[in-house]
Order: sequence, then C-alpha cells, then structure tokens
Amino acid sequence: MAPLGWPQGAQGSGLSIAIEKDRQLHISASCGDVERVTKLLAASPWDGAASRDGEMGTPLHKACRTGMVAVAEALVKGGADIEARTLSATGELHTPLMVAAMYGQTPMVQWLLEHGAVVSKHDYGNKSALHFAAMNGWAEVVDALLEGGADATDTADNGFSALHYAAWRGHIEVARQLMARSRELVKQPGKHDWYTPLHVAAVHGHAELAAALLEAGADPAARDRKGKTARELSTDDVMREITNYAGRNQTPLYMVPSTRPVATRTARIHSAHPLGASQRAEARIF
Repeated sequence: MAPLGWPQGAQGSGLSIAIEKDRQLHISASCGDVERVTKLLAASPWDGAASRDGEMGTPLHKACRTGMVAVAEALVKGGADIEARTLSATGELHTPLMVAAMYGQTPMVQWLLEHGAVVSKHDYGNKSALHFAAMNGWAEVVDALLEGGADATDTADNGFSALHYAAWRGHIEVARQLMARSRELVKQPGKHDWYTPLHVAAVHGHAELAAALLEAGADPAARDRKGKTARELSTDDVMREITNYAGRNQTPLYMVPSTRPVATRTARIHSAHPLGASQRAEARIF
C-alpha cells in the first residue's frame, strides 16, 4: 500500500524513489532550503506537498515548526494545503497555524494569517492556535493571533480559556494581554474541576500571576467543584498574595486558614494538572 499522499498504484522501485524524495522534501522544508524544496516539488510525479512524515505532518508543518517562511511560500505555491492537519490515531490534530503558534514562530503566524489561515480552527480537544501560544508563553504570537481575529474568550473542551493555560505555566505577560481583551476571563471556571485561572495559578505556585489576576478582578472566594478556594489549594507564596490582597481591599475571604503542611501544599505543584487526569496524555504533545 502506498503511503498517504501517494497514488495507490505506486509500487516497486518507483515507490522507493518517491519515498526518498519525500523524505528529502521534509528535511529541506525543516532546514529552510527553498531551492531544494522547489526542485523536489517540481520533480515529484505526485503531490509531494501533501506527503506525510513519521509524525504524520506535511512539509508545511515542518516549515511552520522551524519558522521557514520562504519555504512555506514555495510549498503553498506548489499546492500545499494551508489548513492541512497532522494525523494521529485519535484523528486530525493540528493545522500549520497551530504548529507555528506552539513553537513561537511570529513571522510565520503573521504570514499564514495574511494568506488565509483560519485563526478559529480547533483540534480534537477544541484548542485553538491561541490556546497553544498562551500555554507556551509566546506573547508576540498571542498578540498577532488576537490582531488576526482570535477570540480571547474561546474555550477548549475542558472549559479552559487561553488565560487558564497561561496561568498553568505562569506566563504573566500573556495573562495580562488576555485580561486586557476581556476582564471577565479572570472569573471563568473550567468545566471539570470548576477551576478559575486563579485556582490554576494557585495550584501551580505562580504567586506573581495570582497577584495580577486578583488586581484584574479575580474572586478569591470562588470555589471549585469540591468547595475549595484558590487559597486553600495554594502554596505559601500564593497564599500570601491572596491574603494580602484581601487585606488591602477589605475583602472577606470566607474560608478557613489552611492547616496542611507546607510540603503537602508544595507537592500539589508537581502532581496537579489543569487538564484533569483523563487528558494528561494529550498534554504531552505540547
């Protein structure tokens, strides 16, 4: 059977040559060798731009991962699908725009948007390019996506917005960008644990980000599905931020002081995961 992107009748030595040419095409796309990419596309007897590598991505995905804009131009001129998806056993995954956003390739993101890439596309977990940029802390990419029409209030299947993902990884600059677009994001709970971005920052020990969320209007008394506030889930640093904020603003905490040992609270940083246990395997792709 011929690999994806190749005619089903392809076989024998001709198929071996095609496999080698497509392997070279993927390598050249990743390395930014525009001249070789152009030659390989012209020499291919079928659609080399749609060929898949071992990771089930196209040459355009490779170019987007490494930020090779000139290669992307050559590939699109050669017939590459700007909305092609990477593939896995669970189905279609990431568009070239999502890949560029994951890896912080701002010029590539801008080029893709200028050439018609759809900013609102989602993967099978309903995460968009904005979610991936936020969780990886790419502030310039986040700005480009927002300017390109991305919706800051958009949520993944777990109910998490881009702000939740920024809070998970402690990316304060990205968090401020998103809060500037919508202040209501700070109060938005997730679907599974009902975690607000403040809960997420508290669990993962991001004190400075927790302080920024509070100043933007996060509710320190908001409770998760188990009735816990962010302060009750937090490490000592975050607990101090929440307590100090409440004192400065004369906000009642409506919560009992945590009596858990410091080691127990700190351990939550390493064990807790904002996606929930059922989705931890998916997070490894980041």
